Amino acid sequence: MSKDTREIGGHLQFRRFAYLRKDDWSVFGLLEAVDYKNARKHLGSRFHIRQTWLSQDEMSDGSERRKWEIVASIFLGRNSVAEIE
Repeated sequence: MSKDTREIGGHLQFRRFAYLRKDDWSVFGLLEAVDYKNARKHLGSRFHIRQTWLSQDEMSDGSERRKWEIVASIFLGRNSVAEIE
């Protein structure tokens, strides 16, 4: 198993980096990168970036609506992982 995958409770998860543009929340997504430094180098300083782990179902649903739900839960939700201004 690579460092980009893990198994929890018999379920495989995949590491990705969620991103949200600081000045335009319509620019968001999920990025596959080697590590945080690589994600930052690719996206630049205009983005909030957080590591996340996605299930196979989340990986296979490539809809914009589902991506937004994941990104919003990380950055904007009441119980979000990250606090942003």
